Amino acid sequence: MQAESVPAGAKDGLKMMMFRRVTMLALICSTFLVNGCTQTMKVDPFPLPVASNNSPVSAPAEMTVLIKRFHDARAQKDIIGSGAGLIIDTDRQVTDVVEQAIASQLRKDGYEVIMTEDIGKPDIIIEGSVTKYWINFDFVNPSAFTDSATVEAKIAVTSRTEPADVPLTTYVGRASISDTFDNPHHVFKVVIRYAVNAALLDMVKAFVGDSRVSAVLNRTYDFKNPRSR
Repeated sequence: MQAESVPAGAKDGLKMMMFRRVTMLALICSTFLVNGCTQTMKVDPFPLPVASNNSPVSAPAEMTVLIKRFHDARAQKDIIGSGAGLIIDTDRQVTDVVEQAIASQLRKDGYEVIMTEDIGKPDIIIEGSVTKYWINFDFVNPSAFTDSATVEAKIAVTSRTEPADVPLTTYVGRASISDTFDNPHHVFKVVIRYAVNAALLDMVKAFVGDSRVSAVLNRTYDFKNPRSR
């Protein structure tokens, strides 16, 4: 009996499936299994996420905001993530990343943002520290993975022109992204960055969404009871 021929399109599909599986296995073996070693992967968080269009703050008039240099208060400063034999690192200063994300949001909301006091006299000062900037990489199954990211910062807001301020407060952003090993470059260069940037944007939203922060930035603070919000 003559065997039925496999259509050319089906053959190409099978070849592509086999190629993806072999590529995935090679990636896993070379990265996580060879001699029990780990592999370090550098990730650039830039470009940063687009600032939110639904911000609760908006410059009521010409207002200058100074964002002072944030301190790096992370427990682990040498890397930004790990999991399943992979170590995630970046050449960027995470404090710069957080500062720029806050600045991007405020500029979109109409504020003039400066990063040094030498430029002028600000109406509002924002300062703080980054306490967590972390990506946890894990396998969902042999062909898929999950990136869970957390960005945490302690931020204070001080008004130089009005009796209003927000004491040092912790703001946390989280995000989780899942994908497959179909494209290794896509895995490391896009998805990991997207996860941590989504967490960063979530943290910035929590910051500007704090009713006390929005009250100071919008100049709607209750001066009779400035700690009430």
